[in-house]
Amino acid sequence: MNLQKVIETEYKNVESKNSPHLLFEKNKEVEKILFEYNAFKECNCDPVTNPLPMSIRSEINKIIQRISHINYSPQDITAVCTYLEITKPTEELAIGTFLSKLINAQYEKTRYTGEYTLLVNHFDPPLVYIGLENFGAHIVVYGNVGNSCGREMRSGILQIKGDAKRNCGDSLRGGDIFVENAGDCLGFLMNGGEIHVSKNAGKDVADMMHAGKLFIDGDYENLSLTTHMARLFQVYHKGKRIFW
Repeated sequence: MNLQKVIETEYKNVESKNSPHLLFEKNKEVEKILFEYNAFKECNCDPVTNPLPMSIRSEINKIIQRISHINYSPQDITAVCTYLEITKPTEELAIGTFLSKLINAQYEKTRYTGEYTLLVNHFDPPLVYIGLENFGAHIVVYGNVGNSCGREMRSGILQIKGDAKRNCGDSLRGGDIFVENAGDCLGFLMNGGEIHVSKNAGKDVADMMHAGKLFIDGDYENLSLTTHMARLFQVYHKGKRIFW
């Protein structure tokens, strides 16, 4: 299957956007990963903001370890994404975290230099933590994403063909994020890397930001009054440097 051709033609169809799994075969690898996701979501975890009991952290590590032994491809990750669905409150956290860990595990094993593609238009609300802890992969997301995309990225590319909600680039350490519109607190706690916004950003740009670069091609509401005292970062608006 030519994935790019599928995206450029069939994924533009409204029915395919709502039920993208119709475009992909559920092979054995995909079935194994979906089985592990069912175990993962039962951990009821928000691994970023909530401290986890040791037993839960141990179970999550076991799940990721089992996944690392599955011989899955980048296209299998795309298929897995289309078969997942939000069935209960806050599951957008589990799915976003799981897909990010799935990409990280595959990249660590193969150092794949192509694109990891995620089709996310069918998720409501949009997924949180997409690109979490990315350390070199090139991730392309078709659709809108939720809060804290690219959180704690160290390197690589997160390319969002859509919009991101608040805290885009949350605690970013390195790498590049590309997005159309960004919500409030763009670059929150950012400590390196670059974020490129091709359209508009919300309020409190560079909130608690320490280092790195922000590029906004459209408009924004305001710069945050709360920034890191070192102020080693730069903000560019329509090509003009407006902060440090």
